[in-house]
Parts: sequence; structure tokens; C-alpha cells
Amino acid sequence: MSTETLSNWLESSTELGMLPHDVLESIAGELEVLVVPAGCRVTIEDTPVTKLYILESGQAERYRRQRAGLLWATGLLPGAVVNLSALQRSQLTDSRIVTLTECQFQTISAEKWQELVARYPQITAAYAERLADKLEQLEGEIAYEHDRQAALRTYIVPQAKRGIIGDTAVCSQIGDNKASHKVG
Repeated sequence: MSTETLSNWLESSTELGMLPHDVLESIAGELEVLVVPAGCRVTIEDTPVTKLYILESGQAERYRRQRAGLLWATGLLPGAVVNLSALQRSQLTDSRIVTLTECQFQTISAEKWQELVARYPQITAAYAERLADKLEQLEGEIAYEHDRQAALRTYIVPQAKRGIIGDTAVCSQIGDNKASHKVG
């Protein structure tokens, strides 16, 4: 695939599309194709990031650890960018990527990515803007949930107390039996 075609694909199909065209052309010039067979791990969580992966074709799943012993799986669509957050924050990978079918990835090494970030400050600015948008979205979701909880709080039913209700002969007999069995 030519550099121009790759940069157009990055712009239209990936989250990197928010970057200026000249930056995308530089990224496209550094990309290498990696074909991974079905059932293989592409990344493993809590390991140093070696590459930025962009799924070009195929089906893969991302597994993220929610808490000890629980993995959260999500499907990756073509154009999904893997390890971007970890690379930008210089952290370990936060997820495991497993291919379901044969997948073709466009990859760039972590070293080359860091060189591009140093050369183009627009990459860091766009990433910061993306994080600010996500934060704003989360704040809205939290505010909505808080308002929802406050509105529903008026409908909370107090816990029922155990006991025998009524004054029929059977209720009286049950009540007498319970009273005689109490240990005091």
C-alpha cells in the first residue's frame, strides 16, 4: 500500500484521523505490515510496549482486567489502534489482544513512535484533546447517574421487619410457640 493510500486510510478509518495530513503521511511512511494467524496473542497485559498496532483486516479481541480474576472482552474492528494510550503515557500495556481470524496489522515500533511524537507536538496535543473529551463525557455520565440515584432514592422501601402479622387463632398459636422457644 502506498504512503498516500495509507495516510488516507489512517485519516478515514482510525482515531489517528484527528492529526494533520502531513503528520499522518510521516506515520504512514514508518508503518510495517504484520500478519498474525488466528488464535495468537498480539500483546500481553503488564508488559512493556514494543509496537503500536493498527488493525487493518481480520477479527481480534481485547481483554482488559477489570479486577482480580475478571477479564472484560471487547471486539476490535478494522482501524482499531492498540497501545496508543500506553505509549503516550510511557506505561505498560493494559490489555491482551488475541486474534480470532488471521489479522493484518500496520505496526510502528515504540522507538519510531516516540521519535514522531518528539518531531510533531500535534500528536501530544491531539491526544490531550481526546483525553479531555473522554473526561467530559465521563463527567456527564457520572452527573446523570447521580441525578438518577437522587430521583430514585424517594422510592426506596425500608427493609421489612420479621414477625407475625394478624390476630387469627393460627397467628396467635404460632406467636405463642415462638415466644416459648426463645432463649433468654
